[in-house]
Amino acid sequence: MAKYSDTIGVIGGMGSYSTLYFFGKFLELFNVEEEYERPRIIIDNYCTLPNKVKAYLSGENKEEFLNDIIESLLQLKIMGCTKSLIVCNTTHVFMDEIFKREKALSGYFIDMLECLSKKLYKDNINKVLIWTTRNTIRTGVFEKYLHKYGIEIEYDIEHNETIIYELMLAGEKNFINNHVENQYAKLCNMYNKSVSVVLGCTELSVVKNKKKKNNRLKIYDPLECVLEDILKNLK
Repeated sequence: MAKYSDTIGVIGGMGSYSTLYFFGKFLELFNVEEEYERPRIIIDNYCTLPNKVKAYLSGENKEEFLNDIIESLLQLKIMGCTKSLIVCNTTHVFMDEIFKREKALSGYFIDMLECLSKKLYKDNINKVLIWTTRNTIRTGVFEKYLHKYGIEIEYDIEHNETIIYELMLAGEKNFINNHVENQYAKLCNMYNKSVSVVLGCTELSVVKNKKKKNNRLKIYDPLECVLEDILKNLK
């Protein structure tokens, strides 16, 4: 007999290895003896979606992107999902518009960046350094969420852009070698231990997972924040 009545729906594929990382962490949440003791999860690895950043910044294929996301969320709901989420930070910039078009979706959506914001607020963090790309910064997605909680944002893109881009590509392809691990360590060592860091690209989660735990920095991973929320509120 199933232990949980909730079924979790996930839209992934942005990128695929980030989705795989999420699923692995999801399985690790539940220390079970039998498979049926875990909650059911349905993953739509929607890697054929139009480019989300271009959709937001220039309107390129925006309608197609929004319609595809909405259709996927609706299909997950039809398949029995009682909760759903999107494994991508940047896509959350569209959520208000998505819910405006399909109000019924908001009631069962787990907002990853809202989970991050609440976690930071609970930990009394009033300023963060976000590691992300220049295009994601241009969307303003993190300001949309964190500023509601009075949390200031710093990017330091002038100093870390090249290394973050290299790490993001490595995470996207799941190509983590000694050089990539050393580059991640170099990035961490650029900042003192008083800095609270947010991983603003899910590909960085893939890299961090392959590297030994860094104890110098307090690093917040939105994927881990949403997993905490799932575990806490699962029925």
